Amino acid sequence: MNFKENCKRLLLFSLFLLFVSGVSAQIQVTGVVIDEVDESPLIGVTVMEVGTQKGVITDMDGNYSITVKDENSRLSFTYIGKEAKTVRVGNRRKVDVTMGDQANELNELVVIGYGSAKKSDLTGSVASMKASAIEESRSASFTSALAGKIAGVMAIQNGGDPGAGINIKIRGASSVSAGTSPLYVIDGVLMENSQSEVSGASRMGDTSLDPMALINPNDIASIEVLKDASATAIYGSRGANGVVIITTKSGTKDGSTQLSFSADAGFDLLPQKRTYALSGAEYENYMRLRFPLPADFVPGESTLAGNTALGWNPDGTPKITGINRVWQDEIFRLGVSQNYNISLRGSSKKNTYAFSLGYYDKTGIVKNSDMNRFSYSMKAESTVNNYLKLGMNLSGSVMVNNGIVNATNQTQSNIFTQMLIFRPNITDREIEDSTDADDPGSSWNNPITNLNSVVQRTDARRTQGTAYVIVTPSKHWTLRSTIGGYMTDAKSKNFYPSTSGMGRVDKGRASHGVARTTNLLNENTLTFMKTFNEIHAVNVLGGITFQRTIFDNLTTTTTGLEIESLDEESLKFGANILPPENSYSYYSLMSYLGRINYRGLL
Repeated sequence: MNFKENCKRLLLFSLFLLFVSGVSAQIQVTGVVIDEVDESPLIGVTVMEVGTQKGVITDMDGNYSITVKDENSRLSFTYIGKEAKTVRVGNRRKVDVTMGDQANELNELVVIGYGSAKKSDLTGSVASMKASAIEESRSASFTSALAGKIAGVMAIQNGGDPGAGINIKIRGASSVSAGTSPLYVIDGVLMENSQSEVSGASRMGDTSLDPMALINPNDIASIEVLKDASATAIYGSRGANGVVIITTKSGTKDGSTQLSFSADAGFDLLPQKRTYALSGAEYENYMRLRFPLPADFVPGESTLAGNTALGWNPDGTPKITGINRVWQDEIFRLGVSQNYNISLRGSSKKNTYAFSLGYYDKTGIVKNSDMNRFSYSMKAESTVNNYLKLGMNLSGSVMVNNGIVNATNQTQSNIFTQMLIFRPNITDREIEDSTDADDPGSSWNNPITNLNSVVQRTDARRTQGTAYVIVTPSKHWTLRSTIGGYMTDAKSKNFYPSTSGMGRVDKGRASHGVARTTNLLNENTLTFMKTFNEIHAVNVLGGITFQRTIFDNLTTTTTGLEIESLDEESLKFGANILPPENSYSYYSLMSYLGRINYRGLL
């Protein structure tokens, strides 16, 4: 071994030691980020190693895990509305952080029940989300925008259709028999997120629509989420699951006039990695192994039937079709969304006004799933004199949704189950002729036939309006009286032909349903505000409210369709008319409310 070879080996060994020491110096740091206000975990906090591009975000429980260079590394924690923090790792392997509100936001006014207050004066847990954050989400519904943006709020979508129902849970509220949906207050009008409002006839697959998708997120100025008992107490038992207060945009405050237009488009991309499923050749080989030729089979004399015929030709030779359908590629597509909004906002010395129009269109990544929405809003307020102010809000929307069967527990009807387990060697003619059922007595069907023939369409309309008068007899007393409400109309038409998995047993099935929800509200509140000796600030609120909510729906279904060419309009051609389902219910509430806030020195 010569001197040159020894030098090479020594150099390589030195480089190896240097690499090992560099790798071993890295440190794994974990921790949890907590909200200083209510001690709840913060979701979506950005955790970065200072001076690098390495970073992570906290999960649903506020936890994070990051690998840093060494003990001298520093971690920065940033979150919208919170003071940023920078922490040195040192010899710790677990770094927990508490984040407080930004100082400039403590003086910000937030909407609470029947009033507003500075963040610094709040005694309950209230989280706020402004218009910019809502618009950035580009969601069909503001409920989707809440996911991951506000600590302690979970948004769970119950289907993959555009506009599918979303279950909101605040601080993990759960119940065996009662609902877990929070109370929504939209420009002072109380409503519950009842998905029955936008579903006339029930769809196959236990899917539902989100009634909040009828509200244009671009019209929203702010969302406040009241999370604890102190904040929601004024709403009584209805606020037990939390309260979501939505305030829509008003006119300007500086006398200017603003005309704005926005247009954007988005795309939902398919996952690059497909879920594994048998190819055509693998399926045929599997069927031959599972259903071998009968021992007494004689070519030319014996007849093959049932599952055996799926792997063998009539002459006893292995069936090799050469057909390989990837169902995932045939039912998926590129999802596209378009959103257009135009608004006019302005004010004069004594008046403010705001008008807006919006159009939203979204096609899902599954073919034949889509939704579109047209919305409008008008808002005006006039100061008559020093003692009297009048105002009105009017908004509405029209939504059309086409859905697919995608959330049923019956595997034969679930299109996503079908795309994974239905045989991949089916011919085009079998699809066109719909002669592709593995078992004609069951609901098995290929996903393309179900996708192209099943109709689940819902048309929904919503109108909401309020009018109010504010009387200020003195600078300390304010009387406000509001009358308003909303009405939602929904009509659903569902069609499951005899060639589809869901309609084969019924020899065709069609159903139509209509639903109307009417909500009437009157609220009267009196507020006293005064500061004594520049130290003691008192805010006293008292009021009485009246509310009446009416639910009315009717559904009719027929089976054994003699004519199916009219699709969802084939209802009257059913040989069997099932008993109509109808219901009418209402409830009325009269509530007394009161609140006392004190700020000062005792």
